[in-house]
Amino acid sequence: MKIRNSVLPGILFIILINTVHGQTNFKRGKVITLKGDTLYGMIDDQNKLKNPNVISFKENDNNLVYNFTPSEIKASIIDSGDFYLSAIIEIDMTYGKSINMKESYSKDSLLKKDTVFIRVLLQSKMSLYLFNDKNAKNHFYYSTVTDSYHELTFKKVPVVIDNKTYLKNSSRYKNQLKYLMQDCQEAISKIKNTEYKENSLVELFRIYNNCISGNHIIYESLLIPNQNNYYLVVGLNRDQLVFKGFSSLGLENSNFSKSYNPLIGFGVNIPFKRGRAKYSMFSELAWKKFDTRADYYSFIYYENNIHLQFSYLKLSSAFKYQFQNFSNKPYLFAGPTLNYLIHFINTRHEYNHNPNLSPNYSREKDDIVNIPELKFGIGLFGGVGIRFKKLSLEMRYETYSNFEKLVELITYTETFSFLIKYNLNK
Repeated sequence: MKIRNSVLPGILFIILINTVHGQTNFKRGKVITLKGDTLYGMIDDQNKLKNPNVISFKENDNNLVYNFTPSEIKASIIDSGDFYLSAIIEIDMTYGKSINMKESYSKDSLLKKDTVFIRVLLQSKMSLYLFNDKNAKNHFYYSTVTDSYHELTFKKVPVVIDNKTYLKNSSRYKNQLKYLMQDCQEAISKIKNTEYKENSLVELFRIYNNCISGNHIIYESLLIPNQNNYYLVVGLNRDQLVFKGFSSLGLENSNFSKSYNPLIGFGVNIPFKRGRAKYSMFSELAWKKFDTRADYYSFIYYENNIHLQFSYLKLSSAFKYQFQNFSNKPYLFAGPTLNYLIHFINTRHEYNHNPNLSPNYSREKDDIVNIPELKFGIGLFGGVGIRFKKLSLEMRYETYSNFEKLVELITYTETFSFLIKYNLNK
C-alpha cells in the first residue's frame, strides 16, 4: 500500500535534513597551532559521533571562519565540549562491510595509515582516545608516550565449525589491557567485564591512572548521559477526508465536513548518544477521534447522506532536531505514524428523487459506504515546535489512509494538529 499525498511531510523531512546539516554551534574554545601558539576564540561544537575532518574556528562572532585540517593544527579544545588532537594513526579496517562488525572476511589486519582528529577521552600517564571512521565504527587508542598511538583491537572473525562459518568476537583488546595494566591489580580485575565502549573503557582507564602513586588525570571527557524525557500530550486535530478519482458510488463528488476532535496521549523523547541534545527520536501513543459527514448526488437522482466516524490508537515516531542558539529551543521533526482502528461507524442513507419511480419501490435505503476500511493505516507527519521549560507547543501536518485502495479511487485524510506537551521529568 502506497502512502498518498505525502508531499508536505516529505518536504518537511528534506527541510529537516538540510537544516541539520547546515547548522553551526559556535562555543568558546581554543586552537593549538603547529608552532605551539594558542588561538582563543570560538569553535563549531557539533558533538557528532563521527570525528570531524575539519575544525571550524573564528576569533569572535563577526570574524571569518577558518577551517583547519588535522595537518594544520595540533589540537582543538572546546571549553564545554570536546578535545581533539591531530594524530597519525593506523586504522584497522578488517571488520568488513557492517558498521556493527557483523561481517568479517579475514583474520588478518588491514591497516590504513592516516592523519586525523582523534577525540581525547582521558589524558594521563596512560591516555585513551577515540576515532569513529567513515563507516561509523569506533576505534579506541591508547598512548603512554606523546604522539604514539596504538589501537585496542576488537573485531569479529570467521570460525568454521562442522562446515559452517560463524562469527566470533576477537577481543584482543582485553589481552592488550592486561599487559599494559599489570601493575594495577584493581584494574586487572575489571578488564574481564570491560566492554569495547566509551563509558566502559573510560572507567577502566580512570581506575588504572588513579592506581598509580603520584599520578593524576589531566583531562577527562565529559560524558553526558542520555536522559529520556517522558511527557503527556493533548491537543486538537482538524481532519479532512478526501476522495479523488472515480467510483460507482460517486464519492469523488462529495465534500466531507472537517472534523475537529481532541487527541490525548503520552510519549518519550530519546536523545542521541552525542549531539548536545540537538538530535533525538520521540515515540508517542495517543487516542484520536475523527467524525465527518457528507451529502452528495450520484446517478442524477440519488441523494446520499454519509456519516463516518473513526477512533484510532496512534503510534507515531519521528526524528527531531532542536535548535540550540535560541532561548526557547525551537525544533523540527518528521517521521511515520501507524493508526490502529479501534471503532468505526459507517452509515449511508440514500434517497431516490426519480419522479418516474414506481410506487412499489421504496425511495429510501440505509446502507454503508462500500469501501473496506483499513485496520492499520500508515501515514507520514512532520511539523515544528517550541519549548518553554516543561511545556512544548507544536503544529503538525499528517497524511494517512483510512480505506483500502480501489482501482480508480484514491482516498486519504489530511490532519492539522495543534498540540501541548507537558514534560513529566523533574
